Amino acid sequence: SILSSMPFVLDHAFGADTTKITWCSATLAICSLGGSGLCFLLIRMWTSWQVMRFGMVGLMVVGGSLAVLGLLEVHLSMILFMLLPSTYIFFLTTIMGPMRSLVAQPFGAAAGAANGLVMSLGGPIGAFFGFMMTWVFQVAGVHSWMILLGSLATFHQVTYWGLVGTNPEDDPIFEITEGYLAFLKSKGKGKGK
Repeated sequence: SILSSMPFVLDHAFGADTTKITWCSATLAICSLGGSGLCFLLIRMWTSWQVMRFGMVGLMVVGGSLAVLGLLEVHLSMILFMLLPSTYIFFLTTIMGPMRSLVAQPFGAAAGAANGLVMSLGGPIGAFFGFMMTWVFQVAGVHSWMILLGSLATFHQVTYWGLVGTNPEDDPIFEITEGYLAFLKSKGKGKGK
């Protein structure tokens, strides 16, 4: 959603030309790769739940900042403005791997359907959100765009923390069964986390 509306926001709110839009899009891509790299490092030291918690707290801070700055109609330079969606994408990418593994865990044989739902939020349903964000920007301006993104981030936070709580690793639904642990060990895996 951010990526699809960003060129319009940069062009109309900041008067960015094609070169600046390309640099800003490259910055978003670098932040996405950086988030994946950080996830790669953290998942070797922490559990999936700890990486999720770290990323979700980061998303909460950035989403809250977007909402507050939008509500207060703070005028930012293009560089400061880009810091917010770039950081948001960084933290969002950090949680992608753990989220996909954790969402599938309690569903066993239906794990593919659970991951399909997660993928649809980034694909077809994400296209709808991208259209909605672009439309809101065109109708109401950059501060409304920031408020909408902050509101979506808030909804994401409320949903996540409401569903899993602060210590989801203690929920028995996420315990590994003996059969699944044997399967993991047969594949050379099986730390059980």
